[in-house]
This record gives sequence, structure tokens and C-alpha cells, in this order.
Amino acid sequence: MYLLKGIILLLIATTSFAREVAVTMYLTNSDNTKIRVGSIIAQDTKYGLLIKPNLNKLTPGMYGFHAHSKPKCGKFGEYVGGHLDPEKTNLHLGPYSNLGHLGDLPNIFVDAKGEASMPILAPKLKVKNLLNRALVIHAKSDKYDQNSYASSGTKLVCGVVPKKSKAIRKVRKRKKPLIKLKNSHNAIILNKNSIQLQKTSIRSKVEAKRKKSKRKHRRTS
Repeated sequence: MYLLKGIILLLIATTSFAREVAVTMYLTNSDNTKIRVGSIIAQDTKYGLLIKPNLNKLTPGMYGFHAHSKPKCGKFGEYVGGHLDPEKTNLHLGPYSNLGHLGDLPNIFVDAKGEASMPILAPKLKVKNLLNRALVIHAKSDKYDQNSYASSGTKLVCGVVPKKSKAIRKVRKRKKPLIKLKNSHNAIILNKNSIQLQKTSIRSKVEAKRKKSKRKHRRTS
């Protein structure tokens, strides 16, 4: 009984912290009225920046997607500046090249319902690179080459990235059974019970030998 009370379930938690930022996205229509089309969450991972769109009210298809240098949208995104390029490479080589614009991101896919929810990964980026910048979705897909730098078309959707990110806590748990006595008192009782059982077992064996010896003695006499 005491042993059963002493069995506990130990949860071993590995806790890590990452950065995350949420960006509200708007259409950049000509009258500059803010029509919200959803949001984008960017989150640090060990593989790069995980970008999770939650967008709607868009036309199905593939869309070019970039981080721009200035934290302001304006009509048709006229105030966003160029692609984020802190190293001043002036090269448009896409999200998977170690060279070129840091702001070159994977295309965003919009499904038949006019919604975008498929996550994408930008391996060169971290959340800190996006802070106080702008995210822009263009009217056409990006071919990721220097000759097609301006081929993504009009700046269709824009959102200003906040100046600060927030820390998110990731907890991974695994269960590991651990036999542990509830307290020292139970340990003493359990130990006494164990000793008592051993003594009882020895006495039973001795008593059985004595009875066997007496039966043999009676037969011989």
C-alpha cells in the first residue's frame, strides 16, 4: 500500500524562449481607406523565421512577398522603401540565397476561398530583422532573379511591423515514471515490513524443517 502511494508521475519539462511578432495587414487601395485583410505572425525557430499568414478577401493565386525597409505603407505602398537590404547588396536573389536582399521572402499562396494560411519559412531572417519595417504582398508572384526585381507588380497588401516583439514560451513535456516513497515515515514502515516478511519466511522454513525431522524420527523409532 505504501509503495503504491509512493509511485508518482514526474513531468520533465524543457522550456525554451523565442521571439514573436504579429502584423496586421491592410489593402493599399487608392483612397487609403484601411481595409483589414487579416494578419501575419512571424516567429523565431532554429530553422529560421516561421511566417504564419491568416489572410482573407484576396484573389486566389501566388503572390510575391517581401520585407521593406520603412515602417510606413501609404497609398499603394508608396512609402515602404526598397526591399530590406542592410548589407546593401542590391541583389534580388530570393529567400534561399545567402546573398542578396534580406527582405526577399517566399511567395504566399492564396487558396480558392481567397484565404492564405499556409506557413512559410525564411531561413535567413529572425524576428529582430523585421521590427519597425513593413511587410508587403505584391499583385504577382516573385521569380527570384535580378532581372525580375520589379516583376511582382503593384503593392497590394501592406502591414507595419511593430517596434517590439514579445517572448513566447515553448514547453515540451515528456512523462517519466519515477518510484519514490511519499516520505521517510513510509520508508521506515516499508523497511520494517520487509524485514518482518524476511523473518516470517525464515521462521516458516525452520519450522518446516523441524516438522520434517520429527516425522523421520518417528518412523525410525
